[in-house]
Amino acid sequence: MDQAKNNGASPLFVSSQEGHYEVATMLLAHSAKVDLEAMNDGITPLMIRCKNGHQEVAELPLNNGAKVDQADNSGWSFLLASSQQGHHEVVKLLMAKGTKVDQVDNAGGTALSKSRQKKKRRKEKEIMFISTDSLH
Repeated sequence: MDQAKNNGASPLFVSSQEGHYEVATMLLAHSAKVDLEAMNDGITPLMIRCKNGHQEVAELPLNNGAKVDQADNSGWSFLLASSQQGHHEVVKLLMAKGTKVDQVDNAGGTALSKSRQKKKRRKEKEIMFISTDSLH
């Protein structure tokens, strides 16, 4: 059930990465490990779900015993990953499950600082687009 591919990804990890709710449900029903890491980097199926914004699929491991505050080897928690990607519904889900909102990654970043960085980059792109568009 948890047999990993050459890259260390278990079937649950792959189904999580692709957002396949039905497959993830079936694997969890057959006792797949919810916190199994891939490639020894600390990334779990839930981390991938949060980063990719798969809210419905993210609920599965949380309802099956996944640790809500687990972080990868760089200190990235599920909340940090979903915040930086702008996945507000996943952030709400994690907060409802009791995640630590002040958890810090190895670089000193928090969910709030990651969210602000994302908004700043988006605004910079908008300004650059408007600037280059006005040149034509």
